[in-house]
Amino acid sequence: MILAATDLVNNGFQEWADGLDGSRENLRALLVSDKGKSTLGKHISDLTKKWFKEKEPISKLTIAHRYCEKLEQLPADSPHLQQLPVALDGVIRALKLDSKLSKETVTASEEATP
Repeated sequence: MILAATDLVNNGFQEWADGLDGSRENLRALLVSDKGKSTLGKHISDLTKKWFKEKEPISKLTIAHRYCEKLEQLPADSPHLQQLPVALDGVIRALKLDSKLSKETVTASEEATP
């Protein structure tokens, strides 16, 4: 998410909020702050609204794109790839990405596969 935020600013789509230290270290410290009883998705939305001048949160899709880019950079023989299904399942649950539409999409793609 920090990479996504930094990319948005560096590419001119967002500006850091006035007075915010946009360094990786500071953003990481803010990210790991106590989220109370909020879900991870709500915590990220609430937190990242404060990061940008326009008070818009980072979208789950933007985070997912950056995550996929990092995965694509892993060598095919990386031992970390063996752990991905469990890790991705955890991310999906934490961000509450599971929806009727996503289930229908998965079912449709499985049916289309010969």
